[in-house]
Amino acid sequence: MNYIILDNELTVWAVAIGVALTVSFALFIIKRVLVKRLGAYAAHTETYLDDLAIKVLSATHPLFIVLIGLF
Repeated sequence: MNYIILDNELTVWAVAIGVALTVSFALFIIKRVLVKRLGAYAAHTETYLDDLAIKVLSATHPLFIVLIGLF
């Protein structure tokens, strides 16, 4: 029973979806850790660049992260 969807077997699609989910999950974890650690670091500095980096990372939309994972 080999199912072909858009010229790819079902197992290939399953592996691709698994990789995309794993990468997306890893990116969510990395974002969370970066925001937390950069926030702790930014509390001890007086520059605005680290505060800006925290705001940008915090404002990253989850859909963007999922799309990067799919890419």
